[in-house]
Amino acid sequence: MGGIFLITVPFGRARDIGWYRVYDKGEINRLLSKFVTVDFKCFVRRNNLWEVCDPGKAERIDSSKCVNAIAFVEALKRKEE
Repeated sequence: MGGIFLITVPFGRARDIGWYRVYDKGEINRLLSKFVTVDFKCFVRRNNLWEVCDPGKAERIDSSKCVNAIAFVEALKRKEE
């Protein structure tokens, strides 16, 4: 049995704000260690619109007071050996 796993998370400098967490690429990789990433896209807020952004640039954004960057990940569960 297989399937596609989609996740969208606050992205930028990794922090635990208390009521939400901001993930960086390393934390997403750990979170999805049992999955194979099919697609990884980042978006940043500019003038209240979301624009596609390079993950390296998005990872430097501060989302501690307001989510200013998000990551969208499409993944598949790894086959059990």
